[in-house]
Amino acid sequence: MTIDVLEFIGKLTQHIYAKGFRVVRRYGLYARVKKKLSIEIIKLYNFIKQRNIY
Repeated sequence: MTIDVLEFIGKLTQHIYAKGFRVVRRYGLYARVKKKLSIEIIKLYNFIKQRNIY
């Protein structure tokens, strides 16, 4: 795809947020609902790994 420089800059600047605008995206394991569950799973995995339990 070949576009003009000014058109490219225009398309690029559309993705810049306004000053002071906060973006919060928490999906998957980072979601607040899943955070406690994911921490418990990681602790259990580390325990099993440390004790060589299969």
